[in-house]
Amino acid sequence: MATNEPHEHARREAFAEIPGGRELIDWFGFVPHFHDAEMFDIDLSSSRSGQLKIRAFRMTAQVDDQGYFVLDRHVVVTLTLESISEISLSDFHLPGIVGDLVVVRSDDEFRVEWDASYGVAGRIAAARVRFDFEACPVERTPLTATHPV
Repeated sequence: MATNEPHEHARREAFAEIPGGRELIDWFGFVPHFHDAEMFDIDLSSSRSGQLKIRAFRMTAQVDDQGYFVLDRHVVVTLTLESISEISLSDFHLPGIVGDLVVVRSDDEFRVEWDASYGVAGRIAAARVRFDFEACPVERTPLTATHPV
């Protein structure tokens, strides 16, 4: 994926504005795209709130002895959404493999959008969004490198 500098700047600003977003940027060292991360839980309620849970990691430039990229910074990210105003999901199958996840800030809400290489893709708009995350051992993250080098 080519980096589009103005787009990345807007992406960073939106992430940094969200509680827990700056800490997530610090954890990974960049604004995460969640590429190849596993979305393993979606919990939406009639009270207009919900959570997305994602097992994510950072792909390094290092390659292991089997030719796979070395993954580190394994983490479970919980994205909490409050005052949800719009939900659109397709191919609702969990776990889903995220292609790219973006958070866009509009006038009065955040829009969380993600595509998938497998499983659920979607868009959710909410007035408030929060990131929480917890490091997890590699054994709890079933995804290893996606493509041999």
